[in-house]
Amino acid sequence: MSSATYSFDELDFTILQQLQQDARKPYAQIAQELGVPLGTVRNRVMKMVDSQIVRFWTRISPHRVGFKTPANIHISVQPLEMLEEVSQQIIDFPEVSYAALMTGDHDLEIDVWCRDLEHLTELITNRMQKIKGIASIKTCMVLRVIKIANPDLELIKNGQE
Repeated sequence: MSSATYSFDELDFTILQQLQQDARKPYAQIAQELGVPLGTVRNRVMKMVDSQIVRFWTRISPHRVGFKTPANIHISVQPLEMLEEVSQQIIDFPEVSYAALMTGDHDLEIDVWCRDLEHLTELITNRMQKIKGIASIKTCMVLRVIKIANPDLELIKNGQE
């Protein structure tokens, strides 16, 4: 079942909101709070996982484990026909935590987590700049992350009314 064919209802949204607050919350507790059978919650979540609507992973606090130099990097590719090839090489770097094709002044945006400035410098100068097709790299240091969150599901639900 693809996410395009999955039909959400009020219960799905409520389950997702519960999981956004605490992804480790037991299904039994969600079922009890929502007044539905445990199997209903389990089946709904499994269908959303199978449809790739929900993915569970652990998000660490990079600064607390030793990644002191996060950066946001914008990359321009020339010729543009090399964008897919360049993108595939970039996403293979273990420092890359986010990558997206973009419109506007740059073709690719990535977020990286590096141990320190030396590590970031090595990544850019010794690896990224050597990729054929990269025309320019603009690096912005992240001073402090002030928000990281999933989108508010109410924005979708309210738009359907």
